[in-house]
Amino acid sequence: ANDLCQSLYNVLESLRYEAELQEQRACYQAFLWKTAYHVWVVAGLLVQIVRELTREDWDAVDASLPEARETASALAVDGAMDISDLVHTLAEAVASRDAPSVLRKVTATLKAIGTSLHNEPPPAGEWQELPLQDSPGLNWRDIRYIFLFAGRYKLLSLWQQLGENKKIEDSLHLLARFSSILAGEIPLESQPGRASREGEATSITSSIDVAAQNLENSLKMNAGIA
Repeated sequence: ANDLCQSLYNVLESLRYEAELQEQRACYQAFLWKTAYHVWVVAGLLVQIVRELTREDWDAVDASLPEARETASALAVDGAMDISDLVHTLAEAVASRDAPSVLRKVTATLKAIGTSLHNEPPPAGEWQELPLQDSPGLNWRDIRYIFLFAGRYKLLSLWQQLGENKKIEDSLHLLARFSSILAGEIPLESQPGRASREGEATSITSSIDVAAQNLENSLKMNAGIA
């Protein structure tokens, strides 16, 4: 009888432990998706500010700041990555209408995000027992590529605006590569590499646009953003 009770206890303990791991996996995935979405948004906004600077459109730069502040705050809460002070100093530079200073602040903020993503994901008690390297679904490495995709994609329109054909070509090549990597976890429904091999610049640009829109939609949906 004792052996039977012990066996039953062991089974129940195993089920309890697996249920806790499942909950930790869900928490970890929610953390990753929210981080990824906020990184996507803020990277796009920062590069967009640079693009507006080239046009000397300070009104458009001003209009980008509220969302940048809001996203930085959300990233600090949901993504354990605090760039709020950097965004604050960026806003001060914008208020001074000092374009070189604004560019330096944007660069510093992008570097800070890149450095945070280059490091290992921050530890958290909710998933302290979870083997993160083997966890299925989105991972920290994917967020690095989402950050790179967001920055390059926003830069693409700047290179097009400036007529920088070589940079356009290089950006399309990199975006196709990032898209291919991310397609393993996120359904982008795009084949940019195929159009690239055929030398159809217009087609690959359209394909990248589709991939970017699908990526943004997927990030928003999985992050639970209305």
